[in-house]
Amino acid sequence: TLFRSRAYAFNSGIVNLSADLTGQLNALKGKVNMSLSGLSLTDKANNINYLNNLLSAEIESDFKTFKGTVNNSDFKAYMNGINAVCDKLSMNIDGKDIVINPALVKINGNSSINTAGTIKNYLSSPVFDINSDGRLKAADLKQLLGADFAAYIKASGFLPFVLKASGGASKQSV
Repeated sequence: TLFRSRAYAFNSGIVNLSADLTGQLNALKGKVNMSLSGLSLTDKANNINYLNNLLSAEIESDFKTFKGTVNNSDFKAYMNGINAVCDKLSMNIDGKDIVINPALVKINGNSSINTAGTIKNYLSSPVFDINSDGRLKAADLKQLLGADFAAYIKASGFLPFVLKASGGASKQSV
């Protein structure tokens, strides 16, 4: 185990970071390239295991605004027998907004959920709008909700899934 916190253990992972500063002291510009590969993180109760092949980010800034990209590939989460996989997630950051490009999350290899969204004005007054839709297999839903609630779900086959989350600092809606 590389690192232990009170709740989690970082079992593996390699971080690479490079940073460049250019310009005069009163007008510096910065560029950061970062990658995290081979991440393995578990909770101390050993109920959750996160694995991530590669997270990379390239961010440029004039220290007033930021722009860049964040890419993630091959993320897996295992929680109480549930396997969630996202092969690719990417975000674009401009001086004002973050765009979360469409990403596909598969649950237990059966259910498929597409997610995309935006975070507007992320530096001053962030407002988010995240939309997900897809097909959730009834067996996966029962497993997600747990044994106490599964008995109340009589559905079989696939169910349509739609989730919209939006809001800001003072008000959110789901």
